[in-house]
This record gives sequence, C-alpha cells and structure tokens, in this order.
Amino acid sequence: MSWKFNTKANVSLIHTGLLGCSPTVPSVAISLQRQSSFSVQAICKVLCALNNVTYSPVFRTQMSIAFDVYLDLLRRVEHLMNTALGRTTPQWRLQHACPPCSYNLENEVRLIPSRIQAMDGNQSMKRMPLAAADNRTFTSDYDIGNENVELFKDDVKRSCRLAKGKHKLGDSDSPFDDDEGICSNNWKASHAISEDTIGVFDQTGIYISACRQGLVQTYAEMRWSGELAKYGLATLNHLLTTFGDDLLVGCDIACSFTSTVNNSSLSKRAHQCHLQLLLNSFHGYAHERKCQLVYHPMYHTSVGLEDMETCERVFSASNSVAQGVRHASHFHWGQFLDLHFQQWDEDKYLELSNFLYNNYKQALKIINDVTPVIEAYKSSTGYTSVIIEMWHSEEAAFLAKATKESSEDTLRVAYVEALEKLKNAIWHQMTTVPWMSQVPETLTPVGTLKLVDHAHILATEKDRRKIICELHLAENTASDLEYCLGLVERWVDTDSEYVETLNYINNCTFIHIVEKLESLTINNTLKKYNELAPKQTPPRPQLSKADITRYAWLSDFELLKHAREDILHKPWTNPLNREMAAKHYKLKAAHEEIIRLNVEIQRLATWVDDEDNLLLRVMENLQSEDPQLAYLILQMKLRRQRINNVHRVHLHAIYALPGYTGYKTPADIEGEVRMELMEDDMANETIYHLGDILDSMNV
Repeated sequence: MSWKFNTKANVSLIHTGLLGCSPTVPSVAISLQRQSSFSVQAICKVLCALNNVTYSPVFRTQMSIAFDVYLDLLRRVEHLMNTALGRTTPQWRLQHACPPCSYNLENEVRLIPSRIQAMDGNQSMKRMPLAAADNRTFTSDYDIGNENVELFKDDVKRSCRLAKGKHKLGDSDSPFDDDEGICSNNWKASHAISEDTIGVFDQTGIYISACRQGLVQTYAEMRWSGELAKYGLATLNHLLTTFGDDLLVGCDIACSFTSTVNNSSLSKRAHQCHLQLLLNSFHGYAHERKCQLVYHPMYHTSVGLEDMETCERVFSASNSVAQGVRHASHFHWGQFLDLHFQQWDEDKYLELSNFLYNNYKQALKIINDVTPVIEAYKSSTGYTSVIIEMWHSEEAAFLAKATKESSEDTLRVAYVEALEKLKNAIWHQMTTVPWMSQVPETLTPVGTLKLVDHAHILATEKDRRKIICELHLAENTASDLEYCLGLVERWVDTDSEYVETLNYINNCTFIHIVEKLESLTINNTLKKYNELAPKQTPPRPQLSKADITRYAWLSDFELLKHAREDILHKPWTNPLNREMAAKHYKLKAAHEEIIRLNVEIQRLATWVDDEDNLLLRVMENLQSEDPQLAYLILQMKLRRQRINNVHRVHLHAIYALPGYTGYKTPADIEGEVRMELMEDDMANETIYHLGDILDSMNV
C-alpha cells in the first residue's frame, strides 16, 4: 500500500478500500467490500462483485452444490478425526462440549444442582415447503428427532385429565398449582401462531436447550404448531437421559410446566432424578408474586447469579439465519442451522474462561459491596438472616391464603349487592310513581291528576311497571341468598356483617384500580386510586407517577390489593425491608456462585491440559500409520491450543484476583508460572512436531 508523506494512516487506508480500527495508529483494518448475509445467493453476489462478473441464478445453484459437497467433506474428515480421538460415542458432543459444566473430576465439591441450563422456543426459523422435492436427509447431533418429540404428543391431554383429579407426582412444593394457568396465560407463545401460519409453513420454529455458559445442547423442530408442551417434555427427556440426576432447567413458564411434567409420562423419572424447573430471572418478574416466591431464581440461591436467560441470547444470533432458510429445502434448513450452532458453540468455547473471569469478578464485587450494607442493616434493626428468610415463608403463606375467595364470601358479596339493588329499587318506586312526584299545579280540586298527553301517560306507566319488576327481582334474589346463607333475619345497613361485606366490595373495586396501575394505564387510574386509597381499611398509601415507575415488581402492587387483613404492619411489607431482603438473597447467591465457579474453573483448567495432551499423543501415534490424518490432528491441535492458551491466560488472571478461593496448581501458588514463557514453549514444541510430521510426509 502506498501513502503520501504527512498523510494520516486512516486517510491512506480509506483510499485502498480499508477502514482502520483505531483513529490514530491502526494495526488492523476492515475491508469496505459488502459483507454477505448467511445465504448462498448473497455469497454468490459478493463473489461476482469481487470478480467483476455479472450475477446469474445458475451461479447460485452451482455454488449451492459445491458448498454441499464441501460441507460433506468436512463432516467426513471430522468423523475420521473423532474416530481417532475416541469421540464417536453417542451424545459425546452433548456430554463434553462445555468442560465447566460436564468435565467432572475426582474429589471435587459436589454441585447441586449438578448442571444449570435453560430451554425455550423461537418462531423465527420458519420454513416454507418447496415445490421441488429434495429427498436428502440431514442428520445433526443437535436435533432431538421428531420421533422422540411425538412420544409426548398425548401427554398434555393426560395432564389435563390427571389435573382434574388433583393427581400429583414429583416433589413440587408449590401451594399454587391450581392457579398456575394465570401466569401461563400471560405468555402467548403457544397461541402466537395462527392457523394460517401453521398451514403455510412446514417448520414453524425451533425449541432449544443451552447450558449456562451459552453452548447449545439440543434443538427440536416445531412442526405445524406453536410452542407446545411436547417439545419441552422431549427436551427434558433427552437431558435426563444424557446427564442424569440433579438437573435444574430454566424456562419462562416453569410454574405451569412443573404441573405438566408432574402429570406426564415423564413424572416418575423426573422425580427420581430430582429435576427442578425455575423461571428465567427477567421473565419471572412478569409472573404473579405468589409464583415468584416459589419459582424465581432469586429465592433459590443454589443457582448462584445465573439468570437462565441463555436462550434469548442464542436466539438473538440465530434470528439472522432465518432470512437465509425461509425458502430452503428441509435438508438445507437443517444444514445451515447445524452450521450456525457449530460456529456459535466454537465462539462460546473461546469465551468460556472470560465468562468465568467476569462472573468471579461480579460475585466478588457483590460480596464486597453488599456485605457491609446488610451488616449495618442487621445491626440497626436487630433482624437476623433467619428472620429475613422467614419473611419469604410468611408472604407465601399469606398469598396462598388470600389467593381464593371462599364460597361464603362470594354469597355474602352477592347478598349485599342484592340488598343494595333492593334498596335502590324501593327508592325508585317511591320517587317515580306519579302521585308521589306531583305538585299542586298538576292536581284537580278533588285531588285527582289533570288530563295530560296520552303518550306521556303510557310512558310513565311503562316506567312504573319496569321499576316494579326490578323490585320483585331484587326481592326474590335477596330471599334466595338468605336461604343459601341460612339467615333468619334480613341484614340492615347498620349490621356489622353488612358493613364488613360492603367494605370488602369496595376493596374489590380498589383491586381493579391497582390492576390497571400494574398495566401502567395511569392517567385517570392514578386519580381514582388516590381517591380510594384513604378509604381502605387500613388506609393505603397515595401514589405519584414517580412512585409507579419505581414499582418494578408485581409484588409491590400485589401487597396493595389486600385490605381484608391488616398486613401493612408486617415487616416484609415495608419497602426498605423488601429491598434489604433482595440484597440478602443476592449476597447469598454470590457466595454460591463462588462455590460453583471454583469447581468450574478447576474443570476448565484440567480440560485444556488433558485435551492438549490427548491431541499430541494421538498425533504422534498416527505419524507412522496415517500421516495425512496425523496432519489433520496437528491442525486441530494448533487451533485448539491457541484457544486453550487464551483460557490459560484468563485462568491465571482469575487466580490473581483478590478473594479467589479456588484450586491452584503448585506452580501457581509459588508464583513460578509466567504465561508468556509457557506460550512460547508450547509454540516451539508445536513447530518441532510440525516439522517432524511434514518430513515424514515428504512435503
């Protein structure tokens, strides 16, 4: 590249079609040529533009054929290498793709849950049927298989039948099973696909699972349907088969899906394996408070700081693939999806040590920042950790009790409403009958009504008959409810039962106002709320618009709804106490995160050494038997060693963190390891082995 004297580097780069990555002294530059999307046609157009060739559709067909052959060759070569490395056992990738999750070591601390993962569905990866048939079948080890999904197609019907009989299997401690549909109704994923869409597309999306480090574990094709329960059940069945006991899986409707699992054919196995389902952290705040207390990860500190929103991050990348496979054949749909997930997993493998490093720093920061705050709070209030955690149980017990309105309460409400209607009907009769509302000017000397317009008389009579009918109806309704309640005497508005029930009715009106505030329709609703709040028993606090924006949890609104029981004096309803309780649980989660990270760090440190040694050993053994395969193993070793060296650098940085409490090698403890020298030694060793192999191959 030529450049003029005193010309800035980026100016010279831009003249050659490059853009520097730093403003002053760039060391890396990016081409300004068009970047292709993830489709064969787009790649063809880019290649034509680079080579000054007019694009023709035939190029796309030729490119597709060549690309299929290329990928097939790569898969065959990969199979040869995996065979040499002993990596051909069923589900090997699923069991070993993420070393921090699955590379179990002897004498390590037992983690419960043993693995943390998430599962969710996405509807971006739709595919339309093709007119031209492509009979090829693509097999991916990510794919669960439609035949395994269909094993659970009738389990939801079975679940509904068992639920009616309150048949419960498993180990769920949720007291709210009857109301879980309220939360699931807030998530419309299962209803988001219309019948027209289902009729148009062969594939309507994918249902995936991923580990907490972000590597994709499995996917299932959603075919001619929305996000049905069978996809989740098939995914859980596959994970239980592969990983066994003590799994924890996050999903956005863990509350209702727990009941589905408990009433499915998977129930006994899930119970024996101690399977646990929790909400995703972000999605969980859209669930009812009573559901959060059971399923939100904040109250399950054994998961550490994991938010279990991994699938959303996976979908943010896989959505870009959708535009390239919408009109593809089923073979190409599966091939491109598999190719994308392979690249995604390679990227995530590269980021494993950085993930552990950042999580460790985050956990240490929370411990350092929150510990003095919690200790000062405990010292000033006298509350202990035991008391703070008891608030969770008290709130759950209260909401369980307040969840349903008793049948007697329902009858009392209906009875008082009927008495109110009867009172109004009597008043209307007294004030609407003509002779009760006439003035002297409308009467004759003998006291009879003067002649008026005939139509007016008919209208008045019609109104009178209507009022009499309403009066009789109200009387009959009140009498029927008195019979149902077993009352001997009719309530009057001074009776304590009447006053109590009327206050309860007013509270129900207040609850509807609070529910409107939850949806943030606050213009007129806030005014109505502030009018009703002082009239509640006990009085509720008045709110401003700023207060509404700070009510981030549905739980804050939930507490405003209950006026039949005086709970505002409870310590767990106090905003400061609730904030400190959240910090308390976060602090506990940070300590649990440290424990899990210490295990995962040791697993990764052991894995990178074991993998490098395995690749070197297999390469040396193959030098004389199959030098071509040995050369491929060498290339794999060089690539993986570069990545593993990145992990070693990050692991060394973790060991140096103030507050690190995990395992260190003796060299790390003595401070004798210098990563730069170690990398140079490994690079030199690789070069010598490469020379030996190339000599043996006469290259």
